[in-house]
Amino acid sequence: MNRTILFTVLLFSSQLAFAQEVTVSNGRGYAEQSFYTLSDDNTSTITNESWDIAFTTIGLQDAGIHINESANFSMGATGAELEVYAAPTTNWDDTIDETMLTNRLYNDDKSWTYGGAFNQGRDLTDPFDFGWGTYDFMTNMVNGEKVFAVKLRDGSWKKIQFQGITITTYNFRYADLDGSNEMTQSFDKTDYENGTMAFFSFGTGEVMAAPQDKWDLLFTRYASPVTQMGMTLNYVVTGVLSRNGVEVAEAKNVDPATVEFATYQDSLSEDIDVIGYDWKSFQGMWMLDDKRAYFVKDVDDTMWKINFISFEGSGTGNSVFSKGQLASTKGTIDAINQFAISPNPAQSQTQIVFDWNTKPTVLNGQLFNIQGQLVRNYNIQTNNGLNAFTLNNLPTASGIYILKISDNSQSLVSKLVIE
Repeated sequence: MNRTILFTVLLFSSQLAFAQEVTVSNGRGYAEQSFYTLSDDNTSTITNESWDIAFTTIGLQDAGIHINESANFSMGATGAELEVYAAPTTNWDDTIDETMLTNRLYNDDKSWTYGGAFNQGRDLTDPFDFGWGTYDFMTNMVNGEKVFAVKLRDGSWKKIQFQGITITTYNFRYADLDGSNEMTQSFDKTDYENGTMAFFSFGTGEVMAAPQDKWDLLFTRYASPVTQMGMTLNYVVTGVLSRNGVEVAEAKNVDPATVEFATYQDSLSEDIDVIGYDWKSFQGMWMLDDKRAYFVKDVDDTMWKINFISFEGSGTGNSVFSKGQLASTKGTIDAINQFAISPNPAQSQTQIVFDWNTKPTVLNGQLFNIQGQLVRNYNIQTNNGLNAFTLNNLPTASGIYILKISDNSQSLVSKLVIE
């Protein structure tokens, strides 16, 4: 056999493998938040009232602190919200007059690290300024001095001060506005680092972990600047925020079925609100933008294309979208150094050629049509070194197919065209 082989690597083709329809819910009246993982559809749902403040736990030099802006929706009106204000003093011992609180703060919904309500007012030119405190790289500590006031959902008030982060430990205190009923709290970021955030509840006085360690998208309610009749105000909206490290590109005015990732690969952004809320609008009923798609690079660096199919509003809180993994032969099986399909396009048969660098085994080969239906199965015997395996009995229907090859823990997918 001629061992001079032209290897063609298909990187993130916009052809989809395993396209499927997914429903994620915020519950009736948008009463819940759902953490969702693209790779396995794992979804964990918690109520809006289960936490009040979120602390980032990403690494040594992050200090994002967010308010929970989720609020239920009933009878055409938004329910009670949490509100946070900058106090008119930095002296913890001062009594705060709630009638003097005018500077309400919101999460900016661009960054988990710097974008929390308590991070607002920071010096944008200083990467060591987190708004509520400043990082001292000599001591590896964030030192906080500011005081904030929080209006709880039941109308009561608390003042809070984030005293600092000592190495990896957050330290903060909270009390009534006159200083009574003071409580202190501390927790270690490393105990919560897998989920990238830790959540605190004034009601329980406890810190809890994210409902699942691995997640890519958060379906939730949050405050966002909305412009109507020339005025921009913060409204609580229902939408999707992405996790720290997830990258998203938005494609507008396109056919979601055919839009190519290559056109938008330079638009990938770590802004957490790229998907956001505006893929839908209310015009007497909920209407979806059917000329929009999103490319999402998840926490495992796998690329997906999603487009929303329906949104059922506050009756169920359901968001329905189509999800497909983009075909890629980007080194997803460690034991395969190179991979090619030849000929491609093919007719009744073709060969896969690859270099296998470990002990012999049997790989599972699956061939899917573009609708995601399994049409062929193959058992692929490997030997150490160069391998050539013939895929016989290919489908007679011409078109684009997706070949998935898997071992016990990893897989790669590649496009096959049948003429």
